[in-house]
This record gives sequence, C-alpha cells and structure tokens, in this order.
Amino acid sequence: SVHLLTLHAPDERCANAELEAKWQMLLQVRGEAMKLLEAMRQSGEIGAPLEARLELAAASSDQDDLAAILRDHRDQLKDLFIVSDVSIMGDSAVADFKSMANGSEDFRTDGYFGHIVTQPPLVMVGRKAPGRKCQRCWKYFEGDGDLDPRCSAVVQA
Repeated sequence: SVHLLTLHAPDERCANAELEAKWQMLLQVRGEAMKLLEAMRQSGEIGAPLEARLELAAASSDQDDLAAILRDHRDQLKDLFIVSDVSIMGDSAVADFKSMANGSEDFRTDGYFGHIVTQPPLVMVGRKAPGRKCQRCWKYFEGDGDLDPRCSAVVQA
C-alpha cells in the first residue's frame, strides 16, 4: 500500500525560511478567518463560507510585515479562506472598527461581524457577499450573466 511506504527525507537545499515564515503567518490569519466565518454561520448570516466577503488589515500601523504579506497575497486570500471576496482595509476603517469593538474581541455592527486578535495583530470584518452566485465556482459576484468574470474567461478559452 502507498500508505505504508517510507517518504524520502526532505532536501535541506530546498528550505526557504522566509517563505515558510510567510506561510505560517498566512495560516494563522486563515485560522482567525475561519473563526469569524463560523460565527457568521452559527448566527445564520451565511450558510457556507463562499457566501461571505471579508475585509482585513494589520491591527496597527507598526505591523509592516503583516501588512505587506496581506497586500502581496491579497488575490490569493479569497481562495485560502474559501470566500467570495477579500479586501484590505485602510487605516481609517481599522480605527473605526476598533472603536466599534469597544475592547471586545468579537463584535457585530451595521451588518458586519468583526474579529480583532492580538496574534497575529489583525482586524477582520465579514458580511454576506453581495451579488449573485456564479454557476461554475459558486462565488458571489456583482454583474450580469451566470458566470463571474474569471469563470467566463475560463469557459471561453
């Protein structure tokens, strides 16, 4: 059986500590996103993560490493979190949501579900994704037709 075979030892020449650190941070952010999505699901706001749209940012302006990682991987975050859309908040939005939280880690305001954590220092809010469901990928999008722009381009290729 393939399950009983011994795997080769990893080749140390392929190790990349910087890349590994980035992915460790992204996986921590994903874990926090899953907590927020579960709260949204339990409240009945969404039925599945693909029905959600998330906005997130580093909790403070001195977190340049985290902010850079989020910016650099913004396009991949929606696939990593399995949601319809992800955007990066500006500093003023972060300050607004932190004040709305009033010191609480989890909060709800104006149709948003919020989650503020210290490790990694992150502000994250979610809401139901606007628009219609793509018939191919099931992500929600705003526009015409049955397919979102990405799926439409794939099908036409």
